[in-house]
Amino acid sequence: MSKINLQKVTLTPADAAEALETIALMESDGWGLAAGEFLYDDPHEPPDWWHNSRMVNLTLLARTVAAQEGTAPAPGNSRAWTDSQDDISYAAALFRLKAKLTKWKNGTEPIPLALLPTYEGQTWIDVSKLHYRIDRPDYRPDPVFHREEWLNLESKLCVLLEEVLPTEETIHGARGRICYERSDLNVRVSPDYYFAKGVPGPGIKATGPYLIWEVGKPPDFVLEMASPTKAREDLTTKRKLYEKIGITEYWRLDPTGGDLYGAPLAADRLEEGRYRPIPLHRTEKDLVWGYSEAAQINIFWIEGFFVYREPTRET
Repeated sequence: MSKINLQKVTLTPADAAEALETIALMESDGWGLAAGEFLYDDPHEPPDWWHNSRMVNLTLLARTVAAQEGTAPAPGNSRAWTDSQDDISYAAALFRLKAKLTKWKNGTEPIPLALLPTYEGQTWIDVSKLHYRIDRPDYRPDPVFHREEWLNLESKLCVLLEEVLPTEETIHGARGRICYERSDLNVRVSPDYYFAKGVPGPGIKATGPYLIWEVGKPPDFVLEMASPTKAREDLTTKRKLYEKIGITEYWRLDPTGGDLYGAPLAADRLEEGRYRPIPLHRTEKDLVWGYSEAAQINIFWIEGFFVYREPTRET
């Protein structure tokens, strides 16, 4: 698993002032109590706010307050936000946090060193210095058309691939962002599912999008599921794009049995920089299957359902 690196960082009164501004912004949006929750964060777990330097700063300062109070949770024991019954405790935590930040901002108390945990392979992105909109809406297929299949897709594949490759560090992403242009992080694609092996998965996940140039390789496996509004794009634009950025395998599943893609199942593998069709087997009218070398699994279309199996398992 990815190692967590711990480093001590020095924060300043200006950082405390910015944290107070961030809390004010959160309160104006109606979720100020969430800042109080940061006092219950695991101090040895990398912050989730990779994409926003303000939130990373606030998280580190809140954890520093908790450490100074002696209320920081033990590693692996963060207190999860539950429901309204915790509003009083989070409000009290927020009050203490704001009081301490005010003292640090005014310089009436020295700020202790903060602990910054990061996953090995993690890259922090300061969006204030890059052209990137995390809120930019990514193109989405028809939400109802293949909802049931898609909801099962990630969980099925994640579980199976973890079993097939138990010693590999991996990352799985359902409609996760893959960025492939270093100069503009808004140039990105969000496949229905992607998979990469031999990579620091937790670090990439904490980073946010999959940055090909930072990871050092593109994903090994990408899968799209057909829907009326994006079928043509999947067959043309995305196929060319995935080939260009070096996705090893590109699989396409058609819940209609072939009305949208022309076949219930299709796949390509990158060979010498070009996609070549992966051979598929048709044993019956309603059974089509193929082997993914990248994922080391068989993918089946059986009587209207998609099934994923290790080659050694019974089908």
